[in-house]
Amino acid sequence: MAVSFLRKIAYRVARTIYFNNYVSKIAYSLRLQGKIVTSTISIDFGLKEKGLKKIRGLFLSDFHFGNITSDEIFLRIEKTIAEKSVDFVLLGGDYIFLEETKFFKMKNFIKNINAFSGKFAVLGNHDRWLMKSNLKEIFEEYETKLLINEESNLKPPYDFIKIFGIDDIKYGKPEMNITPLKKGENRIFLCHSPEGLSLVKNQIFDLALFGHTHGGQIAFPPKKPFIPFKDKYSQKFPKGFFEKNINGYDFPFYVSSGIGCVWLPLRLNSPSEIVFVELK
Repeated sequence: MAVSFLRKIAYRVARTIYFNNYVSKIAYSLRLQGKIVTSTISIDFGLKEKGLKKIRGLFLSDFHFGNITSDEIFLRIEKTIAEKSVDFVLLGGDYIFLEETKFFKMKNFIKNINAFSGKFAVLGNHDRWLMKSNLKEIFEEYETKLLINEESNLKPPYDFIKIFGIDDIKYGKPEMNITPLKKGENRIFLCHSPEGLSLVKNQIFDLALFGHTHGGQIAFPPKKPFIPFKDKYSQKFPKGFFEKNINGYDFPFYVSSGIGCVWLPLRLNSPSEIVFVELK
């Protein structure tokens, strides 16, 4: 789907206002952004029965590298990650805001994370709007597999765990191109937006991970977005962990609040979030 005329106008206005990173520096100094929380979810993947130790994954989404999210936030997140070793990394899309040229910061960020079982990524709506480069090649430079309606596996001995990544739901060309799981296999559904749930029919997943919502970015009270979401599933599942069956699906899922800011350089009652995913 092409970028609409109104969005192009909005981008032009925003680029004019946010012509350098002065706004993020001011917002960060005033503590209007910069709070970071760490969340951990633990999911039974039957590793103990296979004689394997549990592994820790990292899920990050909605970076929005650009002029309105402070670089200090990313430096602090890198430090937190370095203090906890991770086995695999899952990236939920929306790597930039306003300018494709800011993606070089994302590349440097990815490069600094080590994960022996693999690094995997999907695209978000901002990536589809702005990025024209050969994205697969860019991610591969830093040993990260960009998944666009395709599946990949963690490295042995955890290669029975599959990661299915789908294109952005609204502005990409999403397709559920997956094969049935074999006995003993597990699958994680990686998608930028909770709207990906609209495509789930009879597919089998053990866990799904989403971003996009920013938890509202501005929320009053903390779990209620100040500006209501337009999309059905983002309204219903704005952020946090949703238990299997209770959520209406036969698999659990998590919606991250993400890291960065869009349109306004502030996050109120919706801090940037690092999500650790423990598979046991």
